[in-house]
Amino acid sequence: NKVRFISVTKAGRISRTETIIEKGKVYFSKDAKERKLTGSYYTPEDVVEYIVKNTVDALLSEKKKELIDEIEPILNDLESAINESEQKRLKLFVDEKILKFTEEKILSLSVLDPTMGSGHFLVNATNHIANFIVELLNEYLGYNSKIDSNTAFWRRRVIENCIYGVDLNPLAVELAKLCLWITTAFKEKPLSFLNHRLKQGNALVGVSISDLEKFLEKSESKPSLFMQAYINCIREAAEGYKEKLSKLTETREDIEEKKEILAELDKDLFPYKYLCNLFTHYLLGELKENDLLLQIENWNKPDKTENLPASSISKNFFHWDIEFPDVFYGNTPGFDCVIGNPPYVLYSKVKKQYRIVGYKTQKCGNLYAFVMERSLNLLRHKGICGIISQLSLISKDKMIPIQEIL
Repeated sequence: NKVRFISVTKAGRISRTETIIEKGKVYFSKDAKERKLTGSYYTPEDVVEYIVKNTVDALLSEKKKELIDEIEPILNDLESAINESEQKRLKLFVDEKILKFTEEKILSLSVLDPTMGSGHFLVNATNHIANFIVELLNEYLGYNSKIDSNTAFWRRRVIENCIYGVDLNPLAVELAKLCLWITTAFKEKPLSFLNHRLKQGNALVGVSISDLEKFLEKSESKPSLFMQAYINCIREAAEGYKEKLSKLTETREDIEEKKEILAELDKDLFPYKYLCNLFTHYLLGELKENDLLLQIENWNKPDKTENLPASSISKNFFHWDIEFPDVFYGNTPGFDCVIGNPPYVLYSKVKKQYRIVGYKTQKCGNLYAFVMERSLNLLRHKGICGIISQLSLISKDKMIPIQEIL
């Protein structure tokens, strides 16, 4: 009896993510020393709002212009319609256009926070997109009463279709899931399934299949069979699994079904993820080339690989195109929007925990520069990036590499 549901007509626009903690209440917070060690700091709400407004909202504005260009002729016809039946027909036509636009243009957007922490940016982005959809429906919706204009409904749709996050800290990943689960809480509905959207791993350490393919082309091995098998597998994952996993979680049975689908996907992709792990070890100087090539030759022979050391899967390597195949194997590969507040940590402080190679910003010596470079590389063509940075980005000579990229 402590939860009260307010109808959208009474609630109006949902609030962003403002939270007021009453005196005497218990809440979770990181110890100040822990935050300093990990380079993670609380991001003020107005800063998060500014970043999201200038990235996510900018994307949405572009999309809305496309919609207006498409439906404006119909709206003009509607104004000059001579009878009620013609008006109704045109309004229903507009409804269909708007619903199709929402499904294909808005719910297809991909928003990533590569160092998400508790998911503050992602919660805010979810609210912005959901508000946009509801306002759009309220502005143009005609006769189709079957189209749901409840903000809570669209928050669920947005989270299950548009939101992606990664963090090295497994506790942070679970906390982000919790925050987004709370955001999607809806009367008599189960919590959304987010395991395929919010993942644990090192966003800075990993390779792509194209990196591995280029390596194989330079070697004397014959990668064609391996690459063709991978392409077939990943194409199926990007197409079939995306459709199944983006289905709205309406029942507990839906959740179980998604768990089974994800388990099947992980099983199918495991050989490729495993080889990418080994290739990463090779790039880090931890594996000899001949040993790597031997494993690649036996990639489809489990008996040849099952006795390999567990280190190949124990270092939190994160291979983006394998982890999010729906993003990188579509018509426009990459994320539409990357946002966040990266860790401000000197690379020398974490070098013993993990090594980073292959970055143009290597000499910058700070993780936030690496995150910025990685984020830009993860964007689709003409995608938008909004990352908070330190003043050193423009004031120190060692940051020239990232300045040149920007």
